[in-house]
Amino acid sequence: MFDRDYMAAPAADKAQGRMRDDFMKVTGTAQARGTGRAARARLAFTLVELLVVMAIISMLVALALPAMVRARRLALTVSCKNNLRQIYVGLENYKVSWREWPPGRNTNRISRPGERIGLGHLAPDYIGDVGVFYCPAASKIRLGEMSIFTDEVGKVDGVCSYLYKPAGAEYLGAVVGDYNGGGNRNHKGETLNLLQYDGSVKSVRR
Repeated sequence: MFDRDYMAAPAADKAQGRMRDDFMKVTGTAQARGTGRAARARLAFTLVELLVVMAIISMLVALALPAMVRARRLALTVSCKNNLRQIYVGLENYKVSWREWPPGRNTNRISRPGERIGLGHLAPDYIGDVGVFYCPAASKIRLGEMSIFTDEVGKVDGVCSYLYKPAGAEYLGAVVGDYNGGGNRNHKGETLNLLQYDGSVKSVRR
């Protein structure tokens, strides 16, 4: 009897060991499954957070964009007005020398071969850089595209994006104003910057 019990003990231990192994396998698989679900849950939560952040960024951009557009338009308007003020200084200096302002009327042409026209009479003696003849908000007649160099005035064909002594009631008797014609629009044609005979500059909404 003692011998049978002694011999049966190892068999019982082995059976218990196999049961423990099976239990560990089952519980380990369950834990692994639980861990996988938790990882997927964490991943899904991260994607939701990413979408929320992207939505917030999109909203901020949508709010900031109109302000940026307005700031750019304002900067272009200020630069255009500065051009007109420099033109006025050139006109006044020309008038001191010649006792009158340059000949020409209702034209944006400044040069032809062998001839200065309108504002072209100011270059280079009274305005050293013809870049001021080009509105920074022009759609077509822009500096670097349809512009000419200062030393080319009177030698080649050239136009600018300002109208000298413009005709038409919309120009309110200005001496120089934005030129909107020939496919060109300054400030998208929405605003006219007008240089008055007293040197002031007015902006008129159209």
